[in-house]
Amino acid sequence: MHVRTLIVLVVGGVVAFFLHREEARGTFAAWDRGHVEWLLANRKLPVREIAGKVVFAKMDDADRAESERQFEAWPPSPGEWGGLLEEMRGYGIKTLALPAMSGWGTETPDAGLQKVCSELPGLLLGVRAEGRGEGENAVTSGLLNDVVGDRMRIPGFVSIPGAVGVGAYGTWGVTQVDLSEHGDARPGFEREAWRVPLLFRQGERVFASLILQALLRQADVTLDKVRVVLGEGIEMGALGRVPVDAAGVFRWYDHPVNHQPLAVMNVDTFKMNSQQIERFLTPNDPTRQLLPALKGSLCWVGENDESSRRHLRPDGSRVSQAEMHAHALSAMLGGRNVRPLTALMQALTLAGVVAYGWWMTGRSRWGMVRFTLLGVLLLALASMLVMQSSGMWMPVIPGLVVLVSLAVLSLLAGTGEKPAS
Repeated sequence: MHVRTLIVLVVGGVVAFFLHREEARGTFAAWDRGHVEWLLANRKLPVREIAGKVVFAKMDDADRAESERQFEAWPPSPGEWGGLLEEMRGYGIKTLALPAMSGWGTETPDAGLQKVCSELPGLLLGVRAEGRGEGENAVTSGLLNDVVGDRMRIPGFVSIPGAVGVGAYGTWGVTQVDLSEHGDARPGFEREAWRVPLLFRQGERVFASLILQALLRQADVTLDKVRVVLGEGIEMGALGRVPVDAAGVFRWYDHPVNHQPLAVMNVDTFKMNSQQIERFLTPNDPTRQLLPALKGSLCWVGENDESSRRHLRPDGSRVSQAEMHAHALSAMLGGRNVRPLTALMQALTLAGVVAYGWWMTGRSRWGMVRFTLLGVLLLALASMLVMQSSGMWMPVIPGLVVLVSLAVLSLLAGTGEKPAS
């Protein structure tokens, strides 16, 4: 094998390997977003304007030293929640979702907490259902009537422990089903995608999950305006369609190109009201800078301590279920959920670019320029065809860098003579 050819193949392979890794880490996220925007515009599927930002209010009190904890109990008692919600009323939050209400449904309803909850019209509470056992609760919260398809594919539940107690405080929705006999009813990663169950079933009746109810509340869409076509999507009026599989599961692809701006703050911030924050914190304080994002927002509250960050992301980091749900909600509101090509297909694409670069070696200087430009055009066209035909996104930045690098290397190493005119 010619030495120059060997050098091109080795260098191209090494560069492609590192670029493939950096693409997975999100190094080219800013360029990738621009590429996706261009593809979506050409496909005439513009990204929707988000109806208010999604704010993730994390709860990590369990990780702190006892002297630094903000709550007397963990998880916070209904009484502590009452004081917190009392202060949250003044922040202008449109939809407030509390997925994990431990203890709310097992005690006698707290009158003070009931009063505060009644003054928060955008409040939604989460409960966990049991897929097995005896007896049934008469469930009515989140009932959907317009459902097309095999309902038995939707994860079913039998009962909801504590639902009556939680219902005393306001509207609630199921977050997951434990021990489900039909389908996987637990959120989690499925390769590169985060599974979000949007529908649950009791008998033949279908209910919107807490996440779906929060999405509808934020977009001002009532349950009677929702049409579910299993295996295709959930039509939600002006909000458009959210794709789901035959079991009513939405998949959000955890890639930086799909990440919408997500405001993150600690839930104990709400121990102060908005006036106190403006009075005591400087304008440059990160917490105070988040205040504008809260007005009209969908605030998703969830545990984010070390023990809850047990889900392994594609990039190797660990994340909590609550944070992933906040990302998925942001994606559904903004219509941002592009599925990238699999890692294997991306690697094969880069291998093809390296082979093309090897084929260019030995060309004349002007021939090298022409074939490099042709390669750039082919990558752009390939990405458009993939998006148009399958709705998937083919990253092109690594391929472009490999192609140009090999062209420059070949030029520096010497090319064939320019053919006589």
